Amino acid sequence: MTVQVAQDLPTLSELADERFARDPGFAYRAAHAQPGPGLFQMPTGDGLIATAHRTLADLMHHPALGAQHRRKRRSGAGAKGALARMDSYSPFFMNEPAHTPIAIATYRPMSPARNHPLIETITHAAEKALDDMLDRGGVVDLRRDYVQVIVRNFWVRFLGLPAEAAPLLEKCSADILPMLKFENTPGEVETANRAAQTMRDYVEVHHGTVGDPPGGDSPGGESSGGDSTGGESAGGDSTGETFLDHFESVLADGDWKDLPRNAATTAAAITFDGIDSAAGGAANVIYTCLSHPDQWALLVENPRLVHDAWREAIRLEPPFFGLHRGAYKDIDYDGVRIDAGTNLLMAWGAANRDPRVFENPHVFDIRRQKRRTLGFGGGPRICKGRHLAMLEGEIALRVLLERLASIELLVDEPDWGGPGMVRAIRSIPARLSPK
Repeated sequence: MTVQVAQDLPTLSELADERFARDPGFAYRAAHAQPGPGLFQMPTGDGLIATAHRTLADLMHHPALGAQHRRKRRSGAGAKGALARMDSYSPFFMNEPAHTPIAIATYRPMSPARNHPLIETITHAAEKALDDMLDRGGVVDLRRDYVQVIVRNFWVRFLGLPAEAAPLLEKCSADILPMLKFENTPGEVETANRAAQTMRDYVEVHHGTVGDPPGGDSPGGESSGGDSTGGESAGGDSTGETFLDHFESVLADGDWKDLPRNAATTAAAITFDGIDSAAGGAANVIYTCLSHPDQWALLVENPRLVHDAWREAIRLEPPFFGLHRGAYKDIDYDGVRIDAGTNLLMAWGAANRDPRVFENPHVFDIRRQKRRTLGFGGGPRICKGRHLAMLEGEIALRVLLERLASIELLVDEPDWGGPGMVRAIRSIPARLSPK
């Protein structure tokens, strides 16, 4: 078989088109129309991009594909600065032997086994946010006033932080968000690093764990860097042990050498996903349902379809278009050579609209036959917070259905943000009518 080198692959130039942020469907169609395994060069020169469902499903399990090579990224904060130092404690940026045990420790507090306390606390946050919107009356923003409030208040309680931490961590997450664009300005990088330092310092100081453990700031990835309530916790009912309690107990159970032992820094590192990306996912679900009146009517008639609606909305409009992985050895895949050191953008959004897997892939259909969607990735690096994100999105949707007689959507041209790996609706103005 003739092996095609990555440099000879076609460029998916549609990613650089200004239309991509508004509706990426045209780019996905162009990618799927090409023969071969759905591998292209990024128009930014930032490595390769994988778009075919089968290719992503295969490569995400490939043992040679690990954390992205941050020093080779043209966008983002790279491998230096406060953001990189904090992210070095996140399993997303780790390789073995650190990745698996830290990923397990991160996932366990958010796993299905924790259903009841998580559901209880998220539901309380959703009902309180909805009460506040109804008290104000008039036009509300279901992204800013509802899902953002639910997620941030739940997250600070989940971490065991005081309620006053919610707006601080939310702002820090928003300041880090531009690092997921395809191109960054020096000012955005500086702001993101400052936000990361603030977030890390706050969480560590609150838990009395200032400073790094022996071994420096890069324990897992590449060796070069891979309204105040007087101190009461946010939310209502208790989640029991906090994320940090669980995380530290899992670490204490194992005899792992050279692993990051700073649970507070890991908590700070995953806070961005815990707040901004989770809120973006829930907002995408709510907007997608409301903007398809026929599907919303099905939900009103049969609220048991909430899980199906969440799953289908995440397939069609995942909050992350994709995320980078890095090849640590040469990979030969379906006639293409991916050299060691190459970054590969795993385009989940494109794979979820692959016509070889999904019939009428650009259509929102909550009765769609279940297929393997990739809204949260796959393989050993699948998103550890996927179960929690599902609960937050489903509960937010269910509370609206239970408590409201109608929702008038007041947006014709939604703002999905600029070109980048995040695609989450920024505002959902609406008028609510209670039952």
